[in-house]
Amino acid sequence: MIKRTALSFIIILSACLVYSNFLCPQEVRAGVDVLEFNPNARIKGLGGAGAAINGITTPLAVNPASMGIGNQPKLSFFYGGLSTSTHFGYVEYDYPVTSWAALGAASRVKYLNENNFSRDLFFGLSFDLFKSLSVGSSAGLISETLYGNTGEAFTASAGMQIAPFKWMNLSAGAKNINSPVIKYGSTGSSVALTLDGRVGISIFSADFFNIAADFHILDINKKEGSMKIKESYGVEIYPFSSLAIRGGIACDTWHSGFGIISRDMDIDYAYVDRKEGFKHYIQYTRKFASPTTVREKELAAKEKILKKEQLYVRAQAEYNKEKIALANQLVQKYMEEYGKDKRILEIRDDIREWINKKREKNMGRVGELKNEILKDYYQGQIKEARRKLSNMKLLAPNYEETKYLSHLITAQMLLEEGKYQQSEDELVEALKINPDSVEVIDLHKRLQEVLKLNEEE
Repeated sequence: MIKRTALSFIIILSACLVYSNFLCPQEVRAGVDVLEFNPNARIKGLGGAGAAINGITTPLAVNPASMGIGNQPKLSFFYGGLSTSTHFGYVEYDYPVTSWAALGAASRVKYLNENNFSRDLFFGLSFDLFKSLSVGSSAGLISETLYGNTGEAFTASAGMQIAPFKWMNLSAGAKNINSPVIKYGSTGSSVALTLDGRVGISIFSADFFNIAADFHILDINKKEGSMKIKESYGVEIYPFSSLAIRGGIACDTWHSGFGIISRDMDIDYAYVDRKEGFKHYIQYTRKFASPTTVREKELAAKEKILKKEQLYVRAQAEYNKEKIALANQLVQKYMEEYGKDKRILEIRDDIREWINKKREKNMGRVGELKNEILKDYYQGQIKEARRKLSNMKLLAPNYEETKYLSHLITAQMLLEEGKYQQSEDELVEALKINPDSVEVIDLHKRLQEVLKLNEEE
């Protein structure tokens, strides 16, 4: 497996080298080297071909649209050398506002010496629309000191990425779309930043490989004379789920690198074989939430559908077993988590119909029990009346007649036990429910007679 992976890696990069040397004439190489400003070690390892790569989530990225893909907060630190004496670094943070939108911020520093350096601040916003189209934009404030003179400019970039197939991304982006000009203080000198564009394609299998190609269209607005085109090609292979091996080429410059991948952090390294020597790039990314790859999103969606289906089936089964209280709880839980759909509403309506029918049936039985309880009461069979009253409470606990009979039977029992005051209290409660009750009036007379006899004794 490893031998086959290595062989594929070498063949693809060799083909890219031949094609790149054919399409990259010398005069183009002499132009502005926009590839050096790819602010990502992963892109560096791919030869700068990163416009259509998923997971490049910084507002400094070659295509800000990619920032909206995925919903995992990330904090990243990057360091690299632009030349033998120029150092370049940044820190950036990306935060998913929703599952389809993300915000990002980054601070970048380039340093040559105390008289030549820049400090830049960038912000980005992107949207992942329709699961196959992403759009994004970024804005930055560039503050550059050149030979001791400081100038500032506002720059804006925009991009889009579309996935026509599950295994392919296409992208297009542009930076400096507002044609910014850096003016250096009181010297009167200025530098117009060129409008640069980029289109890219990547073909990938999420767990195995990425093959990417970018075409860089430099100086579209011809600020430096004429428009130029550069190409970059890269290959990324995953021999293991936690390891990525990368290689790429831009014109005659080789790029290589690797990435160590985990759920909590990534470490990416790249080096570039330049004429003046190797240049090294390293990046550390800390992830603050579980990653949401395409496969994980699909599994999460399937799990949600399965849980929804299980909840529905269980609610239906409990209803069929006439465990109405439990079935009703499951229906309420379903509607809270997944909303109201046709089939769950049918179960809810069936439950309501069952309850209404049961209530009608119970009320008929409640009426029968009332008559039986009063009959037992008049016959002095208080224990039997109490037993039937318990059944009546189960059928209709909040029924007024149930409460009335409960007070009446309790008053009779307390009278027999000699608890006269408590018996009278129960009769008062019974009269509140049924003021015209013959039973209460008769029992109250008997209570008064007992109290009178006790006084005479």
